[in-house]
Amino acid sequence: DSWTKCPFFYSLDFDSEATPMTQVTVPTPETCSVAYWMDLLVKLRKPIMLAGPAGTGKTQLVNGMLNKFDPTVTASATINFNFYTTAAVLANTMAIPLEKKTGSNYGPPGTAKLVYFVDDLNLPEVDTYNTQSAVAHLRQHMEYEHCYELQKMTLKNISNTQVVTGMNPTAGCFFINPRLQRWFATFAISLPGSTSLLTIYQTFLDGHLKSFTDEVKQQSNNLIKAAMGLHALVSSTFRKTAANFHYEFNIRHISNVFQGLLVSKPEQFPAADKFILLWLHESERVYGDRLASAEDLAKYNTLAQSQCKKIFPSFPTAKYYANENAEPLVFCHFAESIEDPVYDQITSLVTMNSILEDALREYNETNASMDLVLFEDAMKHVARIVRIVRNEGGHALLVGVGGSGKQSLSRLAAFTCGYTVMQIVISNTYSINDLKDDLKAMYNKAGLKEEGVMFLLTDSQITNERFLVYINDLLASGNIPDLFAVDEVDAIVNSVTSRVKAAGIVPERKNCWDFFIGEIRKNLHVCLCFSPVGDDFRNRARKFPALVNCTVIDMFQPWPKDALFSVGKKFLSSLDLGTDKERSVVERFLPFSFEAVNKATKDFQRKERRFVYTTPKSYLELIKLYGVLLEDKRSDATAAIERLENGLAKLKETSESVAKLEEDLKVMLEDAATKKETAEGIAEVVAKEKAVVEVQTANAQVESEQVSKIAEEVGKKQRDTEADLAKAEPAVEAAMSALDTLDQKDLSSCKGMLKPPPKLDEVFAATMCLLAGIMPSIVVTKSGKVKDVSWDAAKKQLMGNIKDYMNYLKDIKKHVDDQTINQNNFKEVRQYIEKDYFNVETIKTKNQAAAGLCSFVLNIVTYYDIVVTVEPKRQALAEANKQLAEANTKLKEVMENVAALEEKLAKLTADLEVANASKQEAMDSVARGEKKLNLAQRLTNALSSENQRWAENVLVLREDAKLLTGDVLLASAFISYIGPFTKPFRVHLIDEVFKPFLENEFRKAVGDEGQIPMSEDANPLKVMVTAAEVAQWNADSLPADAVSTENGSILCNSSRWPLIIDPQLQGIRWLKNKESAPERNLQIVRLGQKDLIKKLESALEQGHTLLIENLGETIEAVLNPVIQRATIKRGSRYFIKVGDKECDFHPDFRLYLHTKLGNPHYPPEIQAETTIINFTVTKVGLEDQLLNLVVQKERPDLASLSEDLVKQQNGFTIKMKQLEDNILYKLATAEGDITEDVALIEGLEETKKISDDIQQQSALAKKTQEDILITSEKYRSVANRSSLLFFLMNDLVKIHTYYIYSLAAFQEVFFRGIDSVSNQVANGETAEVDSTDKTDYDSDEESKMELNAEQLAARCEALRESITMTVFNYIRRGLFVVDKLTVATLLTLEILVNDGKLESGDVDYLVLGKLSVDPGNMGPLHEWLPENIWPKIKALENMPRFKSLGDNMQSDSDDWSAWFDIEKADSVPLPGDYEKILTPFDRLILIRAMRPDRLMNSLSNFIGDAMGKEYVLQKPFNMRATYEETSNKIPVFFVLFAGVDPTPWVENLGKELGISTENKRFVNISMGQGQEAPAEAIVTKFAKEGGWVMLQNCHLMSTWVPQLERLLEVVSEDAHEDFRCFISAEPPPIPSWRNIPES
Repeated sequence: DSWTKCPFFYSLDFDSEATPMTQVTVPTPETCSVAYWMDLLVKLRKPIMLAGPAGTGKTQLVNGMLNKFDPTVTASATINFNFYTTAAVLANTMAIPLEKKTGSNYGPPGTAKLVYFVDDLNLPEVDTYNTQSAVAHLRQHMEYEHCYELQKMTLKNISNTQVVTGMNPTAGCFFINPRLQRWFATFAISLPGSTSLLTIYQTFLDGHLKSFTDEVKQQSNNLIKAAMGLHALVSSTFRKTAANFHYEFNIRHISNVFQGLLVSKPEQFPAADKFILLWLHESERVYGDRLASAEDLAKYNTLAQSQCKKIFPSFPTAKYYANENAEPLVFCHFAESIEDPVYDQITSLVTMNSILEDALREYNETNASMDLVLFEDAMKHVARIVRIVRNEGGHALLVGVGGSGKQSLSRLAAFTCGYTVMQIVISNTYSINDLKDDLKAMYNKAGLKEEGVMFLLTDSQITNERFLVYINDLLASGNIPDLFAVDEVDAIVNSVTSRVKAAGIVPERKNCWDFFIGEIRKNLHVCLCFSPVGDDFRNRARKFPALVNCTVIDMFQPWPKDALFSVGKKFLSSLDLGTDKERSVVERFLPFSFEAVNKATKDFQRKERRFVYTTPKSYLELIKLYGVLLEDKRSDATAAIERLENGLAKLKETSESVAKLEEDLKVMLEDAATKKETAEGIAEVVAKEKAVVEVQTANAQVESEQVSKIAEEVGKKQRDTEADLAKAEPAVEAAMSALDTLDQKDLSSCKGMLKPPPKLDEVFAATMCLLAGIMPSIVVTKSGKVKDVSWDAAKKQLMGNIKDYMNYLKDIKKHVDDQTINQNNFKEVRQYIEKDYFNVETIKTKNQAAAGLCSFVLNIVTYYDIVVTVEPKRQALAEANKQLAEANTKLKEVMENVAALEEKLAKLTADLEVANASKQEAMDSVARGEKKLNLAQRLTNALSSENQRWAENVLVLREDAKLLTGDVLLASAFISYIGPFTKPFRVHLIDEVFKPFLENEFRKAVGDEGQIPMSEDANPLKVMVTAAEVAQWNADSLPADAVSTENGSILCNSSRWPLIIDPQLQGIRWLKNKESAPERNLQIVRLGQKDLIKKLESALEQGHTLLIENLGETIEAVLNPVIQRATIKRGSRYFIKVGDKECDFHPDFRLYLHTKLGNPHYPPEIQAETTIINFTVTKVGLEDQLLNLVVQKERPDLASLSEDLVKQQNGFTIKMKQLEDNILYKLATAEGDITEDVALIEGLEETKKISDDIQQQSALAKKTQEDILITSEKYRSVANRSSLLFFLMNDLVKIHTYYIYSLAAFQEVFFRGIDSVSNQVANGETAEVDSTDKTDYDSDEESKMELNAEQLAARCEALRESITMTVFNYIRRGLFVVDKLTVATLLTLEILVNDGKLESGDVDYLVLGKLSVDPGNMGPLHEWLPENIWPKIKALENMPRFKSLGDNMQSDSDDWSAWFDIEKADSVPLPGDYEKILTPFDRLILIRAMRPDRLMNSLSNFIGDAMGKEYVLQKPFNMRATYEETSNKIPVFFVLFAGVDPTPWVENLGKELGISTENKRFVNISMGQGQEAPAEAIVTKFAKEGGWVMLQNCHLMSTWVPQLERLLEVVSEDAHEDFRCFISAEPPPIPSWRNIPES
């Protein structure tokens, strides 16, 4: 109480509207005392440490103190330590607030002093040397006030700083370096006392309730008491464990409850009862949502009810916690609508569903569609997420298995809040820098743009654990120290300065940054989606405490049955499932099967130590698969029925047409005879007329030839004339051109001349001569000559009208052509043109117009001369044309005559053709009829056997189609759930769980008389696969056993990508063959391969097959979208994201995942997204395979024949299916009358013939196979023993992880065991068996083939013994000494039980050591017999041979006491008659019960007697013999122990064989850091050239060993004969740990 007088203690008036609760510290005596000392010590510059569990307010105390300081005097910087904080990281972080002073001196800005607040001091990783580098750096900084610049290795002096730290001693490293610890004044911070808590929360609650009604205010104290009481109950009930590491409840959780109460508004909470309900709700959100199981949640509900009744006795709580029809206890921010975020109670789940359905509909309109079923739990999760992210600094941690809806519901919650969802996109190159860039984008959006952002992060996206360094800081404070560069910080400060001023804050740099971080906490909310399965979640929470401490956890419990039912009902609503009652059965089966499989997975884990998970995603995949498969199978059934019915219809038509064809054929024959007679009469008349026409045609031909000859001559003359005329064209063109050059003005100027220049008048005189008789104005004499050619006459007669003059000149050509011009004109004109000066050039010098006229005269005379020359030819041509016309007239008359005759003949010929056609048609009809009849009979005969079979099949198919509802449902459950299980569990689930449920429920639905929609003996394989497909698989090397066929069916029918567990590599061999077609272009890759993404993208776009082999237990995050089939549809195309690239998604793309791990533990997320199929070989399947191998060795003739027959039979099955499909296809696609399609019928006949031949050959082959099987079965005992041995070997891994063997290795040992048997056994002699012999006796095959029954039995016995001994020696050589007797005992008991010499129930008494629940009174035995032995004795009485053992011992107490006290009681006779009646095994059981100290000796004796002494006594290790068993493909593995070094063994043997270090053929490498490359180089070199390499201490290189494994795989394909690889490693300290890969 004295601290209440301290100045640090003050009263606080809290206003929830003005200040968030998280920003207020309420003083209490505890906080005041610590605050006082902290303030004092900081002023004295002394380091301070606050130590206390999480949630006790350490960080709040320090921040409260630091915020009071003037930043110009005492600045502060917060550093949050995490698991990955190193000295280098710390040095960089500490340097951020410092500035350089002088030289190497640094310090805080100005004269201020700097306080580093280092939170979670003890979290950094403890290295190999038991130190923490960050802590060591901090110590150096504090002791010496300097540190070293790591790059330059120079000293940095740092002054004016001091350190305040906080740490949680229950997390991180429990031990702090005392050299650091000594500097601190340490304060223990614990949970405040009840009085302080009351003070704190009364301050908050009373301050908030000021404006509430008095009724509510009066409950303030009670609410605080109830909250604190419930917290105490929860803390004491739910303790922190390794599994439930988050069960840690502190003051932070009480605060969260009250923070929820402070969200309330007076308007919504007028009454106290409703406020109490709010308290219950908030408490459930804080405590109940963290609980990991439904059982714990039920416990919490009981605690909440009891606390409520205690504090509020009159408040009714039962209706909210009832087991059935409970009222909803839900408060949320969307009670009315998402637009009005008022925190109020949901009164009706129907209303809540309506609001969220509307929100979902709106979301789907603008985002990628989510098909969600909003059942009650889903809606509550949305309300919880909204409640979390609505708070300032509210971050959600959603914990649930993959597929439970975490991401989808988070997106819906973000949408209701108006937030933008942002996620990182993982690619192969995504790094921390990319994460920082993404975080910067979110910070800018949330802090600068003031937009609400939800950062959605899943655990699969954490590809680098160091991502969580930044997430941890974001969750803890929002301030990530090295996220922004200095210039980026400056830009942010400048951006928010105006808003800081508006808020009334001094816009200093620190205040601006704090304001920005405040906006981040307000607007940026992280939603983490983690899986609780595995160690990752726990390890991450340990390394990064903010993941749990600074988030609100919402555990996604398994979907309740009603949720499963409602989801199934919605998705099945569109399917036709028969009547409502039948639909109800299907809807109820879905959740029933899901829960049944969940139960089976627990049994599977307990019995087989294998982990199988079913998640809501698995359930949804089942529903989806059922819908798709049901539609496909119904379509297939309809198509098959239609196909067969079509075939039957065609056959029926054919059968009915045969009789009709026979009748029609008779009528056709009579009609053909009549038409033949008519046609012959017409033919005779046509022949006569034809002769006349031929004569007249010959005459016409002669005339035609004469006309052609005349026409040829005319043509020749025509061409000559035209050629001559063509020569005149240039002259006339020149003349006309000359006229075109004349200009009326020029001619007018000539007209005005009184006396022309010399020679000019002669040009015009020449034109007058040419125009004489043409131009009227020219005066001529009677003879046509120009009367006067003088210049005056020319002017008057020619140029009186110049235009007419030019036109008449142009007309001269026409007169020449028409021969209407006087020839004298051209004679007269020649006197002028013959003169030397009458040329254009000369005249042009006189007058331009005269030159044009001169040119015209010269050219027109030339033209005339040519035309006159051609004229005789024209006359000759005209005469020829006249002759041609006369000839053509004559020819026309002849041709008209011929045409008339031909028309007559044509008519007769047409009549003849019609008659002949009619006759031919009749004959063809007869031929067709005969042919059609023949073909119809052939078709009927060929397919007569098919007719009946198809008819039966149609009936069967119709009945089967009615059963598809149930059969496909069973098959869908089989595909979705059964894959990971072994055969016994598969049988149990299908035959004992699924089928009985469906049969019983369907029977109830349809009544006793109705037909249930499911086959009587439903078999999923009948729905999923056909015999032909199985035959093809077997041909592709899939083993023929039932489990392998089931696996193949699941793989081929699953809608998810298959992930096959294939330790024996039988599945991958089949897959490679199955996908070997060129069009599939199979690509085989491994994780980590450089070109994996490139090949994946190519396969996605081209529709090829990608096989990822040898997976570990994790899958790279970049592959997740492909594995999840997260396609994006745009138009008709689908895309898928691979990293940051979108690829086309081809519908033919296929992805297969493969692991050769024997028992991988895949997380639920992978199991939900893939179909896991367990290809591990089964005992029956392996026995059949080994039987084939034995027969191959012993009877290669039969083995070869059998193999050929199996291939033949598979081929026959496939071919028969193809042939039937071919027949039906041809019938279905046949157009028109099928009986006229010769090719079709001949093809069908040939197909049927082949089919019949195949059936005959198949029957013969089956008979031969049966004979071979009879002989092969005689070796069954050898295969049975060998299979038993392999499965014994396979189970040894449960003892130690080093005891793991491959099928390939076992087969090598198996063959060695067969080879070591001497052929002398064949003659009835006993052969000595030595597992180390390698003598090959297979050369004498004849003796094996001629063994009689007795000899064969003897040989089989020898083979069994040899194989058993060889295998046991192989196993024993690799066993730890402590396990050798255990394994020998297991082997002996397994063999004796298998051979029927022991009962498995009796063996249980030895192995389990059963106890009697009620042993009763010991009587006199209590004097000497220990009490713990008596229940074991009484338990033995359940065995007939030990009946009344207890009574007999009491009767002969002294004898039994004497026997019990003998030191070697196992070697002396038993009391009474037990020595006679008990077998050696019975004695073992008795020794186990009474003298367990003698059990090991007894077991050794028993094994020696039952199996032989060699099974107990082991020969010394023989390196030479071991080497004989090795090969260049299989390395030798040595297990190292202290004091044992196998190196000399290898070296000495190598020297004997000429392989040594001296000749550089032996290299011994002790593995360690930096030895990887030399080791790989030597292995590669020796694999090519030959040599031995020894790689020691490989357990130190566990991360590199997988690379060595791959290298050995590659080099072994063509390794040198002398190559050997020897590997050594120490075993892990715990047998269940792995330090070397399985392979």
